[in-house]
This record gives sequence, C-alpha cells and structure tokens, in this order.
Amino acid sequence: ARDAGCHCVIVLHARVSDERERAIAACGARIVRIAGDYDASVEEAARLAAAHGWQVVSDTSYQGYEDIPRDVMQGYGTIAAELVEQAAAAGEGAAFTHVFLQGGVGALAAGIVSYLWEKDGTLRPRFIMVEPQQADCLYQSALAGRPAGASGTVDSLMAGLACGATS
Repeated sequence: ARDAGCHCVIVLHARVSDERERAIAACGARIVRIAGDYDASVEEAARLAAAHGWQVVSDTSYQGYEDIPRDVMQGYGTIAAELVEQAAAAGEGAAFTHVFLQGGVGALAAGIVSYLWEKDGTLRPRFIMVEPQQADCLYQSALAGRPAGASGTVDSLMAGLACGATS
C-alpha cells in the first residue's frame, strides 16, 4: 500500500504477536487490534471497509467477496514460478517431488498447487498441507468434500494461520 501511495489499515486479533504488529506498523500501516481470533479480524475488516468506503484486499474469501481473493491466489503462483526458475538456474531442473505448505485459509496452498499442477502435469509433486490441529478447516473440508469449519478453537499462537473457515 505504501509503495502505491495508499492508506492501509490492518486488523489484528489478540493472538498476533507484538513483534508482528511492530513490523507491520513499520511499513506504514495503521493497526486496529481486536479481542477475537483470526476469523473475527476478517469480519471486523469487512465491517470497517463497509463503514468507511474502503476496499478489502485479502486472500480470505467470503460470501460476496471472491474476486480479489481469487486474484491474490493466482498471484501466489508467482512464488512457485520463482522457485522453479531459481531451481533451473541452479542446475536443478528436475520437477520437485514434495511441497510442504502452510494451510491457513487455503489461498497460498491453492495458488502454489495450481501452478505446479498445471506446469508439471502427471509429474507434479506430492503436496502436504500443514495446519494447527485445532484450526483444521482444510482437513475438515477434505473429509467433508466441501468447505467446512475447523473442529476446534482457533485460539492459537499461529496467529494468521489459525483459521476457522476455508477461503
């Protein structure tokens, strides 16, 4: 936002560390702290945006907010493209065999997986998602075959990765 000359407000929940807050604020963002968890911070960001005419830019989608998260997810594919490019430059041109990704709401994983799935076809790597045990919304969604909520509390030191609902 700073590089684009835009005002930026970041909503952080209670479990986000003070160190992370200071790092974000050092980039010029205004911080709004809430008492709830990650999912509550997403709701508060949407509420503030509606109240002030702001635009939410997030990889977390919800009813009525899907276009920007989809673009962000596609942008995450750039990370995979850069990894592939760097591996090739280092003489490691073979396809990756395994990719470990943080779960969160699933957006980063979807961006990386879709890029490598399309690029490598049947030679694609094995993908392993990691998420806090109690904030297992991706695992629960895989079991249900549809988006599902986490089986436990998302009150975790994992801060922005302890998500109760998939994107």
